[in-house]
Amino acid sequence: MGRKTPERRRGAGASASAAPRGWRGWAFPLVALLVPVVLLGSVEGALRVAGVGRPSSFFLRDGDRYVSNPRFGWRFFPVALARTPLPLAFPARKPPGTFRVFVFGESAAMGIPEPAFGFSRMTEVLVEASYPDVDVEMINTAMTAINSPVVAEIARECVRYEPDAFVIYMGNNEVVGPFGPGTIFTSGAPPQPLVRARLIAQRTRIGQLFERAAASAVAPRTSQGTRWRGMEMLTGQQIAADDPRLDRTYTSFRANLEAILDVAKKARVPALVATVPVNLRDNPPFASLHTRDANDADMHYQLGVAALESGRRADGAQALARARDLDLLRFRADSRINGAVRDIAAPRVQDFVLLADLEHIFASARGGAPGDDVFWEHVHLNETGNDLVARTVAPILIHQISFARGRESTVTLVPPEQVAERLALTAWDRHRMAAAILEMMRRPPFTNQAGHEARLERRRREVAAARAAARAGLAQAEATYRAAIARRPNDAMLRVGFAALLRNRGSFGEAVAQWRAALQAVPGVVEWRSQLAFALADEAGTTQPPDGTKLAEAERLLRDVAREEPELPAAHVNLGTVLERLGRTDEALATYAEALRLDPGHDVARLNLAALHVAQGAPVEAERVYREAIDADPQAAEPHARLAALLERRGDLDGAVAEYRRAVTLDPELAWARNNLGYLLERRGDADGALEQYRAAAASSPGYTVARLNLANLLLTRGRVAEAAAAFEEVLALARAQQDAKLIAGMEDQLRRLRRR
Repeated sequence: MGRKTPERRRGAGASASAAPRGWRGWAFPLVALLVPVVLLGSVEGALRVAGVGRPSSFFLRDGDRYVSNPRFGWRFFPVALARTPLPLAFPARKPPGTFRVFVFGESAAMGIPEPAFGFSRMTEVLVEASYPDVDVEMINTAMTAINSPVVAEIARECVRYEPDAFVIYMGNNEVVGPFGPGTIFTSGAPPQPLVRARLIAQRTRIGQLFERAAASAVAPRTSQGTRWRGMEMLTGQQIAADDPRLDRTYTSFRANLEAILDVAKKARVPALVATVPVNLRDNPPFASLHTRDANDADMHYQLGVAALESGRRADGAQALARARDLDLLRFRADSRINGAVRDIAAPRVQDFVLLADLEHIFASARGGAPGDDVFWEHVHLNETGNDLVARTVAPILIHQISFARGRESTVTLVPPEQVAERLALTAWDRHRMAAAILEMMRRPPFTNQAGHEARLERRRREVAAARAAARAGLAQAEATYRAAIARRPNDAMLRVGFAALLRNRGSFGEAVAQWRAALQAVPGVVEWRSQLAFALADEAGTTQPPDGTKLAEAERLLRDVAREEPELPAAHVNLGTVLERLGRTDEALATYAEALRLDPGHDVARLNLAALHVAQGAPVEAERVYREAIDADPQAAEPHARLAALLERRGDLDGAVAEYRRAVTLDPELAWARNNLGYLLERRGDADGALEQYRAAAASSPGYTVARLNLANLLLTRGRVAEAAAAFEEVLALARAQQDAKLIAGMEDQLRRLRRR
């Protein structure tokens, strides 16, 4: 055998010495892996210590309870457009005898236009009626404008909070919500793995820094600027039914729903999954191809309506469903979304997954195609619709409690009137909700629907009827709230609703007490703190001179909010409003300027700035600002009304009347504009027109004493003494409620003189 060369031996020797031996073999790759991890961890820790970024979870620990994180939406929306969760609080350790349910979904599950009366709250009342000894916690995590990627993220977190059940009602926003192909909130519609990776990265402060740096690339896509305008912002995001991006959307929805159910299964949490009904009969497509062929959404809608009217329910329902599926503006859950819910939920009975096929339930209960009898507009449930969902969900939850307790309970579903009573759903609240929906429907994309004007006029009549009922039932509404709060003293939503009613009635001191109670139940809520400040400022104004202590507290509250939320334009606007009341106009100007720097299109900041120009004797500058506001948003009533008031001061009465008329046409509920229009008509000798406006102003704002005084005085001038006396009596009642001693004395004197006539 020949010997190997030295070079060969050296090569073999080198290889042998490089072979892994013990810890030395894996030390280098381990160090190579740990160094970047330690470095990133150090950076992450430093950023947290420095206060960079924000907590990313949906709930935050606050002592012995969890509260909803108002900045959670910053992960999915530009800051100026970010939606916030409902103000929520629940014990960190679940008390014995508590049944805790987390509700997941979007604005329809949230309960828009008034979450206090959504199906989640109704369900809570219904379940507690069957199990009075159980404290039912319906924790509603639904948010406006989110969709399944966000819902899945919330659900992954909520398994940590001792849930007894999940309720999932989602699917309307898959296309237009974050990461959808029709969104303006995030950049594009990436594949599911990239979405998941991004959501994980957002939990870190490093990831948040990158997100913030990339935000400027998303902002230009929002054609409406930085102001939240709801669906109106998305009118340019049309997606045809054959758009290949929709396949990715449906795949993503399936993956996210599966992920939620897998999380629930692992935590042994029963999950109730619902299909999502939408308004088919009374909501025409928002956008259509108008090709008069199989892809024309409007054509299918017209065929469907005609079929229903001729008694062909099945054909009508099929055509209306097809119209929804072809709608180019995809704000409604479609056939493939609800099909996915059925496909995924139905086979998972062994995983304690229950399917509530609400789409079929609504269709069966409403003549094949649900409409305005159960919906406010396209997807948001009205009182009847929420009640129907609650009466479907509640028995399922009742059986879950029975199963957990090992004994059956009789399902006792109290009637809708009793549910409304316990939630303090009054005529006053029904009017508020109807007015909010009317305001929504005055704007795109509703204005683009076929037959829009006729539907809008019908809504106006409904609002007028609701307003009359609210006015007649104010005393009853107050009594209903007091009784409901006595039964549920820790219910923050009851306190908030009552505070709004009290402020509307001029009972500012009591409103302050209710806002304080709400904030004790759910601390730190920015909107509630701002409303408390306004109520304090209102209360301060009932004395002469104004109560400086209350004004100082109002200022302190709003400065705290502005300091904590420096990027929120509304925080600066609210502070400026109170600074104006304090007479510190220069500081108010500065706060409005800061709000406009953050959001150049902020309506209220712009209007308040113009009003300050008026107060400082700069009417030309004020008029310029008002006309800019009108150009920016021609459908907004307030700028027209403010401009009218300015023209009135300058003596241009024709111009003022025209602008007031435009304002009250756009918003019939704008009481002060109606009152001022009435005053101008009275000056012009049009007494009948003036009386009409005064009455409308008083009806739309029951606590508005000026309009009632003007009405009473004009009636007296016209010789209608009995009607005038009745109007003065109403003013006296309001003055007593508001504890306005000067007005009380004046009205009592006026009524004594009238009785002597």
